[in-house]
Amino acid sequence: LFVLSGCVGVVRPTAAEVATEVATADGDFSTVAPNLLERGYEVIDLDTMGGPRPDGPATCLEKARGNALYGVDVVRVCGVDGEVAGIWRMQTHSPAGWQQVIWN
Repeated sequence: LFVLSGCVGVVRPTAAEVATEVATADGDFSTVAPNLLERGYEVIDLDTMGGPRPDGPATCLEKARGNALYGVDVVRVCGVDGEVAGIWRMQTHSPAGWQQVIWN
């Protein structure tokens, strides 16, 4: 008998952990962004990436973990004018799609 098991990789810090960090920083993107970049989040190109984003010019950081078989966990944090404008999370194999995370 051969059993295959697995699970979706989890982004660290998770969307909930990022929301707590953002709340602690009073929504200041310039305080939160350096820590996220140190922890593997990357600046994404909003002209080529789909998904949620704030209106107008923004800087978005994103991190993804997982694989094609079990799905990918994605967390996105966007800032506009130095303030966090949105936090979203998604698991690619979930029917829920992108979910906005509230931090305040």
